[in-house]
Amino acid sequence: MITNSVQLDASQKQLGLLRDMLDAMREQTAKRNPGLFHTVSEGYLTKIKELEDDIISYLRERPVDAPLTVKVQGPGIRYGIIKASLASKLISGFQSAVYALGASAFRENPDGEDRVLPKGLRSHLGLDLVATAPGSFILAMDLRSEERPLFPSLDPASIAIEKLINHVNEIRDSPDAFSGDREALRGLKKMSELIRPGIESITVDFHLADVRVETSFNPTVRDRIDLLLGAPREGEKTIIGQLIAIDIETKVCVVHPENQPRVDCTYQENIESDLIAALRKQIEMAGEFVFLDWPRGHFKITVIERFRVLENDDD
Repeated sequence: MITNSVQLDASQKQLGLLRDMLDAMREQTAKRNPGLFHTVSEGYLTKIKELEDDIISYLRERPVDAPLTVKVQGPGIRYGIIKASLASKLISGFQSAVYALGASAFRENPDGEDRVLPKGLRSHLGLDLVATAPGSFILAMDLRSEERPLFPSLDPASIAIEKLINHVNEIRDSPDAFSGDREALRGLKKMSELIRPGIESITVDFHLADVRVETSFNPTVRDRIDLLLGAPREGEKTIIGQLIAIDIETKVCVVHPENQPRVDCTYQENIESDLIAALRKQIEMAGEFVFLDWPRGHFKITVIERFRVLENDDD
């Protein structure tokens, strides 16, 4: 049984050593007598299982203590174990969301002076895997660490994380309550799209000094973020096709649905940068449709109400 961090460190090192020895044994027996491995490895496998159980038990009984924690919960997370691919996406998604909000927070200056975003800022956004618990997996970021500052000062980092949490809580209340911009939504989407079968919620908890805020991503938040980014409402008419051209002078874009005539669309300047980013990509667009007498069967969109890029699922 592990009772302190020193024993935990020793157990983790012993576990690594036993795994290395097991791999070496597997390689040797594979060359000489493959059938022998099952017999000679039994004791090693038993000891490895005991160490793994002790380590997980110790971590479960000691809740993480860090200013920022991100917990994943759902039937897909069992015995405090998370798939490496999901952990990677979780870290990447959270980093992207905090970076998107942190960049604007860093540039905000009450004195009105221009501030340059520090180089390598993204590399400072590091999460540590610090603890597990039944049915969950916890990541934590120690913003107080002087060895790895998130920003030159803590204030912008705190602002960025508070904004992220407050924006999610706004969306939880109502999509109409969201006060951020599309860049913030795109950052939040990277977290919300991790909500899928087996993952019911991702909770973010931040506490530092007199600040204590918490929120959670769930299926409702995911669907509302998609809606704010342009997902169609139920029963709404949309077109799906490749955005093939944009004319920034006339504010006209062209979408080419598969096996259908091209569609001209008129857009407002506030979505121009988003359209440019979506050029040559498959999109879904909703708006005010006008059917044309000539050429027959053609139509155009006079007002774009929303659109979204249809991304492929890596899974």
